[in-house]
Amino acid sequence: MPTAKTSSSKPAFLAFWLALAAVLPARAGAPAADKLLDKVLAPPDLTYSGRTMVTQWFGKQARAEEVDVLIATGGRARRRFLAPDGRVLRVVVSDGETEQVYVPRLHKIYAGDAARTYEKIMPAEKERDLLVENYDLAVSGPETVAGRPTWILQLTPKTPGKPSQRLWVDQQTGVVLENKRFLPERSFAAMSRFVTFQPGAAAAQDDFKVVDASASVMHPAGLEPAFLSLEELNAATGRAANFPEKLPGGFHFESADYMTVGRHSVREIRYTDGLAIVSIFLTDRPVQLPKQGTTFVSTPAQGMSALRLSASGKVLNWRRGREYFTAMGDVSRELLLAISGSFK
Repeated sequence: MPTAKTSSSKPAFLAFWLALAAVLPARAGAPAADKLLDKVLAPPDLTYSGRTMVTQWFGKQARAEEVDVLIATGGRARRRFLAPDGRVLRVVVSDGETEQVYVPRLHKIYAGDAARTYEKIMPAEKERDLLVENYDLAVSGPETVAGRPTWILQLTPKTPGKPSQRLWVDQQTGVVLENKRFLPERSFAAMSRFVTFQPGAAAAQDDFKVVDASASVMHPAGLEPAFLSLEELNAATGRAANFPEKLPGGFHFESADYMTVGRHSVREIRYTDGLAIVSIFLTDRPVQLPKQGTTFVSTPAQGMSALRLSASGKVLNWRRGREYFTAMGDVSRELLLAISGSFK
């Protein structure tokens, strides 16, 4: 006689379906996951426009913004961030060589070099290989976004404590129409979704420049990104630092940068797993975390001060000798703690 199902059978039942899903063929007509990934990573070969809704969740709080978007080839982009009543709060434009942030309320333009003008240390192929090494890829769909059919590309980390990402990719153009990033079982997430989308939109070069004769133009020094090797960082700062090439969770050294704040230096070392970024800051003075919600965690290693974790769980700092470390990343507190142990 058949017996009733009990809760103990659920893990085995779930494991069976997960295993079955891994060997089932993709839905008819769906592209292979790696091919869809390559399409997403490739620079746009068309001009398109639309309006997006950008939403971020921070625990019990949420923040949403409407953004008018115009994207063209050659790294050209314009994004207008709108208030609920339609007023333009700020405009970010890039013509591929320079980038400007325009704040109408202040009548100011902050200008600098576009990020794409800087040569990164890690080749794009290496970054892609890291992503495939650290994440499982899966394709599902179709599903409609902004009235257009999409395939869904799911990126699931192989190491716990890292964010998952889900991309809704337009079947015709390869443009990502929706992008959702989240930490499983955590109340922190971000999503960008096209409400309207128009491929093949017309665009002129002036569309990627701020036109406001009354605005003052400012060129803040030291804000342009730098992509230095560890050797270049040590030579530029005159201070030797022995940072690891790899961190727990599949993170590899990506680049370094530094700046001077008053009389104090700040060095930044960036690590990537192909998708997520963890930054380590090394400073001469302690970095203050918000007093409310800051906790002391774990038992520090010998010669290491107590580790302090921010309320959001995404910032961890500690001191070793005369040096102060701050780790920041969209990862779990457990993974941040494991990463901190790599800096002896």
